[in-house]
Amino acid sequence: MRLSISQLGIDQRLIGLQVKPDRQLEAPRGHDDIGWWTTGPAPGERGAAVMVGHVDSMEGPAVFYRLASLRKGATISVQRADKSMVTFVVSKVQSYPKDHFPDQLVYRTDGRPALHLMTCSGVYDTSTGYRDNVVVFADLVMS
Repeated sequence: MRLSISQLGIDQRLIGLQVKPDRQLEAPRGHDDIGWWTTGPAPGERGAAVMVGHVDSMEGPAVFYRLASLRKGATISVQRADKSMVTFVVSKVQSYPKDHFPDQLVYRTDGRPALHLMTCSGVYDTSTGYRDNVVVFADLVMS
């Protein structure tokens, strides 16, 4: 599969991610990789397809460095494994403290098809990492 966000200059292949034993979604290994929650809904299916990427690294900005700059109305395209395309439009960009993260809202497996993109945000703490996550909520508009 492939994710395209023209506003951010992103057009790249996705890697598969799993939920770890601590019930947290693993992060992509590479700072320029975008991962997809493979046991969740696929893009365009009922529920929310969830994709994550890093905001930065020790070397500088990473793939989702400008994710929080997306605005309502921006379009995001996903090429699925069967080469069909689905398009989503951003409905909201929201930041959440990691200790109050709305798992049920972000990782939903029912309801209208949606795409949720996520990365770290907020203040960086050298002992625990970033304190927040930013989530881009996007709704299916075309399949």
